[in-house]
Amino acid sequence: MKLALMRESAIALVLAASTICATVSVASAEVDQIRIAQQYGLGFLPLMIMKANSLFEKHAKEENLNSKAEWLTLGGPAAANDALLSGNVDVISNGPPSFIIMWGRTHNTPLSVSGIGPVSMLPMWLNTKDPNVHSLEDFTDKDRIAVTAVKTSIPAIIMQMWAAKKWGEDNYGKLDPLTTSLPHPDGMAALLSGTEITAHFTSPPYQYLEVKHEGIHRVATSYELMGQPATFTLLFGKDSFIKDNPKTVKALRAALKDAQDFIKKNPEEAADIYMKLGSEGGVTKQDVLDILKDPDVQFTDAPAGLMAYVKFLAGVGTIKNVPKDWKELFVEDVHGLSGN
Repeated sequence: MKLALMRESAIALVLAASTICATVSVASAEVDQIRIAQQYGLGFLPLMIMKANSLFEKHAKEENLNSKAEWLTLGGPAAANDALLSGNVDVISNGPPSFIIMWGRTHNTPLSVSGIGPVSMLPMWLNTKDPNVHSLEDFTDKDRIAVTAVKTSIPAIIMQMWAAKKWGEDNYGKLDPLTTSLPHPDGMAALLSGTEITAHFTSPPYQYLEVKHEGIHRVATSYELMGQPATFTLLFGKDSFIKDNPKTVKALRAALKDAQDFIKKNPEEAADIYMKLGSEGGVTKQDVLDILKDPDVQFTDAPAGLMAYVKFLAGVGTIKNVPKDWKELFVEDVHGLSGN
C-alpha cells in the first residue's frame, strides 16, 4: 500500500510539472532520435528485428527524416512506465494491464498516452516446482510466485481476474501477497535454484526452458485463465510526443509491421537475431525456432483481448477513466485493423 501511494504521488508530481511545461511549450521540429524501451523475452522479438535491420531508420528516411532509434532494455512494466512518465524514453513496450492503468490514470492530462501498435500475441505460462500445485487454488501462504511487477503486470492482473471469478470480486487480490516482482531472467533463476520462489508466471522462452528441468511443471496458461488469446505487449507513448512527431510515429509503425512480417517470412534469420540480441543462458536456436512454430505465438499488429482487461480493472476500481472501446486506446492508424 505504501509503495502504491508513493507511485501515485510521483505521478501527481510529474503531472503538475508537465502542466507547467505545457503552458510555455513552443512548436518544434520532429525529434532526430527516438528512445524506445523494450523488456526481456521472445515477445519483444519484433523490436530486436527493428534494431538489427535498422527498420526505423529506413522508414524515417522515407518520411524525409534524419532520425535514429536508441534502444534500451528495462526489467519490467513498472520500470518502463516510470521511464516514460519521467521523460527518459519516448516510447515503451509493455503489457496491456500496465498500459491500460496508465491510460486510465493520465487520461485528459498532459501525461495522457495512446497505443501505437501491438507487438506480439502469445500465452504466458505459470510454472511451479511444487508437486502439490495443479491449480491456482492449490497455492498456500508458503508459496511465492515471481511476476515482472506485483499488481500491474499481465500475470498479476490475470491472477486477480481468476481470483475474482473463483472467490468473488471482493477477493480479487487474494493471491497478491504471494507475488514477488522479478525480471523474467531472475525469476527463472530463482525458480530453478533453492530460493523461496516456488512458481514463476513467465513468457517465452523462459517458460519453455523451465519445464525442461526435472520437477518443474505447468499449472496454467494466460489464455486458459483469461478464456481467450490476448495481446502480450504493445508500443505506446505520450500523446504530446505522438502529436509533435507524426512522421516519426508513422515510421515507427511501418518499421514494426515490417519486423512482424520478417519473422513470419524468415524464421531462421529471426532466430539468429534473437540469439544475438536476446539470448538467455540455456536457450538454443532450435528452441527459438520451435517456439516460433507454436501456433499460439503470433506477431500481429491487431490488438486482442484489451477490453477484457478494461472491464476487470474498471470493475474493481483500479481505473476511473474507462474507454468505451479498444479504439479509444490507440492512435487512429490502428483503428482500421480487425481489433478485438
